[in-house]
Amino acid sequence: MSNESVLDLIPGKPCDIYYPDPCSSHKSAFNTTVDTRFVQAMANLGAGSNTFTLPPASGYQDVVLQLQMPAYDAGTNPYVGLALNAGWGYALIRQVSYRIGGSSQYFLTGQQVLQAALKNCADSQSKNDLLTLGGSAAAGAAAFTALAANNFAYVWLPLPWTKPTSVGKPSPLPSDLLTQQVQITVEFQPLANIFSVAGAGGTLSSTPPSALSSAQFQVQQLSLDNKGDELAQRVNMTQNSLSYPCEFIQQEVTIDLGSGAAGSYNPTLTGFRSGQVRSIDVWLSQGADLPRAYPGNSVVNLVNPFYWFAPREITATYAGQVYSRFDKGSSQLWNLVNSRFQPQVTYGVVLTGTGATNAFTVSAAANAQWVSLPFAQKMENMTSHNFAVNGKNITNGIVNLQLTTPAATSSNGGAGGNWILHVSYVYNAVAVFGMGTADLAF
Repeated sequence: MSNESVLDLIPGKPCDIYYPDPCSSHKSAFNTTVDTRFVQAMANLGAGSNTFTLPPASGYQDVVLQLQMPAYDAGTNPYVGLALNAGWGYALIRQVSYRIGGSSQYFLTGQQVLQAALKNCADSQSKNDLLTLGGSAAAGAAAFTALAANNFAYVWLPLPWTKPTSVGKPSPLPSDLLTQQVQITVEFQPLANIFSVAGAGGTLSSTPPSALSSAQFQVQQLSLDNKGDELAQRVNMTQNSLSYPCEFIQQEVTIDLGSGAAGSYNPTLTGFRSGQVRSIDVWLSQGADLPRAYPGNSVVNLVNPFYWFAPREITATYAGQVYSRFDKGSSQLWNLVNSRFQPQVTYGVVLTGTGATNAFTVSAAANAQWVSLPFAQKMENMTSHNFAVNGKNITNGIVNLQLTTPAATSSNGGAGGNWILHVSYVYNAVAVFGMGTADLAF
């Protein structure tokens, strides 16, 4: 059989890949320009909420928070016996919510914000860069002195219309089809909750700051050069609608497994909404590592919010059928071959405290890991074109897990309190625009 006849058997449209060809070449239909001029300062620099309102005007892409920690000052902010982990900007977030026009309001937790951001990076290096840009690690007065007034955290928000890379970047959110604002709200926890403490003899030499020195929202916009190209100018949107495919992440479910020791557990996942579930993302942390209320006086109080562990063994069962079975840590390889990288990030440092000297010692870099339990066929969009793949309808609302926790301890030593299982449900979704408003359909 000749080469030509073999190719004739392959279904598909012939495409000239030697010369430029309409099949292999694409161009934008409308002239656009990009800008990042829309900035809004946050009024609340301490614990509490700040809301970013985007007027119905242009296409909206990525939304970034720019946060600044107060500079070292020997009198007011000496930072003696205090430390921050890499990515402290993400740790500061209690939750994020968003509303598209008149849609329902949807929520993400701070843990989900970072995990979703890392998962959507293009490669391993960009994952580590994203975490580092989310706030530099600093332990003790010398480190904070070196940062001076440059202690910034840049936090990217994983919204349904955003992706932290140009690879497969989705089309912008078409707010020109809305008559109502797009609203994004970020709630911070107290700054003191994210600091690690090493207090000599139970006495703290300094206390964490209570507020950021500055904070703002910033958005990237994509504007049509000719307003006449807007869809609403060409189509009657009171009688038609636009479907915008996207990925939806349901608000995190956390399950206290009741023990900090290595062992086997059988949690039941519930709370699924009606719709196609593409995957379930899970990771483990220990209670003693998570942000918590500032203790006042403490010899050692360590906070490592993204010290994540992947289950050693995990099996996901729905309606009596096993859909994911990852034995002996193999989830890391299976997730690698179904994605672009291993589901982990270099966490920088894990801090250990030395209370006798108000100081910290720094251990070797740690890997923060998670696991994705897929239901949908894996197909990555390498361009901005959409490629929808069916997920699984969890009609009875229950998925059973069998998992084994690793033989790990928290940075505080010992069992580290209870294992906390973090779970994100990821769905296929469509934002439907029409009549000047929008909502998500599942």
